[in-house]
Amino acid sequence: YRSDVPVDSLAAAGEACIALRSNLSDATEEFLDFYLEIDTALCNGFKVRRPSGSSAIDEYGIFSAKSAEDAETIRGALNKYLKGRVDAWDTRYDQSEKPKVDGAKTTVYGNYGIYTILSSSEQTAFLSAVEELLIP
Repeated sequence: YRSDVPVDSLAAAGEACIALRSNLSDATEEFLDFYLEIDTALCNGFKVRRPSGSSAIDEYGIFSAKSAEDAETIRGALNKYLKGRVDAWDTRYDQSEKPKVDGAKTTVYGNYGIYTILSSSEQTAFLSAVEELLIP
């Protein structure tokens, strides 16, 4: 996989596949520290978008790690975060959103670590759009 694609380019390609993308806003660095527990020193860049309202639980993060090893470290932190989301389902959301959390996943493409909390079809489209930009 390529390691030189800007995170914003990957995010734009993936986010185009999310129907309710207008509900997304940028996560704060405090969110990364407190919830994701990502050491941003491992990253060249990142983009995390979260729901700004409660109409949908769509969320994703793309992290450009400094190495493939760092990407795997990031994946571990993301897996822990996603497990916590499943274990502590937020009942403010409509129950129809729960399958997105239950089906959330992390993916690593070389130096890029990604997590997605999306519908199954949007998750597939999102990851395909991102992967397409990373194939040399």
